[in-house]
Amino acid sequence: ITYDRKTALFRDDIEFLTIDHPMLTGALDLFLSSEHGSSAFALWPDPKKKELVLECVYILECITSAQYNSDRFLPPLPLRVAVNHLGKEVTTDYLVARTSGLLKKGSIKPLLSNQEFCTVLIPSMLETSSIIAQQKMKPYIEDAIMEMKQFYDAETNRLKRLSDLGAEITQEEFLQIEEESAHLTRVFNKARLRLDSVCLIKRS
Repeated sequence: ITYDRKTALFRDDIEFLTIDHPMLTGALDLFLSSEHGSSAFALWPDPKKKELVLECVYILECITSAQYNSDRFLPPLPLRVAVNHLGKEVTTDYLVARTSGLLKKGSIKPLLSNQEFCTVLIPSMLETSSIIAQQKMKPYIEDAIMEMKQFYDAETNRLKRLSDLGAEITQEEFLQIEEESAHLTRVFNKARLRLDSVCLIKRS
């Protein structure tokens, strides 16, 4: 195989792969749908501070029929939330740019051997991060609904102008716009958060 177009033009025996090649897209879909990379544990050597942080990445999703093309207004959106063992949000303290190069590999086995850690602390941190993510997603939904309504209002006005100019615009076309707008409003208000990945950071 080759990723170089010029090489592929001169070599018929070499398969040319692009980003949209079926084999490549299939491999990416297979990897992204697997559990690989969905959880991690890291150590942050820091003699000045002790803290246990759970970083969660949620995906804001809108589930509806493809005919409505809801991604125009609300595409799948990642929301990152980090909470510490005290239940406090520390997302800005653990930005990727800040932790890059500081995190080290480590074993989580000592923590997993602690029953309270597994049955109380981690579930509590997950619940807290979910509540915070629910709050963070609201502005995105409100913006999506506003953008969608502006789009359909403009489309309605366009049809009215065409009708005034003598174009044959049926009442069904106006009703379709209203139905789509009402449907997308309901769908956006029911958008859900899916937990995509977690990373536990032990700072000490």
